[in-house]
Amino acid sequence: MLPILRFPPLRATGRLRRNVRRVIVVQAKPNPSHDYYLAPRLAVPGVPEHEIHRVGSSPKAIPAERFDGALLLFCRYLNGPWLDAAEAMAGRVAGIGYFIDDDLDALFADRTVPLSYRLTIAWRALMHRRRLSRIL
Repeated sequence: MLPILRFPPLRATGRLRRNVRRVIVVQAKPNPSHDYYLAPRLAVPGVPEHEIHRVGSSPKAIPAERFDGALLLFCRYLNGPWLDAAEAMAGRVAGIGYFIDDDLDALFADRTVPLSYRLTIAWRALMHRRRLSRIL
């Protein structure tokens, strides 16, 4: 049985650092959060260009100048390398956002949810909250 873990709440400022030139979406795989919510909004005329990267890909493969003025938007999950890149690029990006449509804390605490999925949630979303909150 997993011990009861408490994850800190996310604390975002809600302010962009500069004008958004592009949106860099980072997601684990195609998912309804992106397909049904984010994609239609990113397709609206006037919204800056966007690109999608997998959370399993290396952020180092993206030229650093692509981050200049970008809104770095994590969709559901992130990992250490992407969080490292977000921290390193915090001065270059327009902002950093985290889009989650699930109540991940509740899913993690729900004992009817399979343990493997709860561990995935903890590892790929909840464990990064403290660091992520500093740069949102």
